Amino acid sequence: MSNENGKLITYKGTDKDMQGLGGYQYEIGKTETDDGAIRCGRKGFHSCKVPLDVLRYYHPVDGKRYFVCEAGGEIDEGDGIDSKLASSELTIIKEIGLKGLINAQKDHVMGKVPLDQQH
Repeated sequence: MSNENGKLITYKGTDKDMQGLGGYQYEIGKTETDDGAIRCGRKGFHSCKVPLDVLRYYHPVDGKRYFVCEAGGEIDEGDGIDSKLASSELTIIKEIGLKGLINAQKDHVMGKVPLDQQH
């Protein structure tokens, strides 16, 4: 899903210190940029379009943190195993925690159900 700026709304996990799996240090509100060749799983800033896909990479233990983000610039989607992507621009908008990630998943799923089938 895109926002009014044309950027993708994505979700990201980090360790307790806001570092990614590769050790990159993130900051809320800062737009990270990478001008190299973006390749999912190799280069760029990684996040997921489907909220709970983040748990594949950041298990909810040891103080893991979860965020809603905006991904933009060059985007390379993964191999189809899940919704992971790499982008040349990533802004962490706000921390939502595990409960927020679960609620975002509910909203994501409900957004895909035809309105006449929602209860």
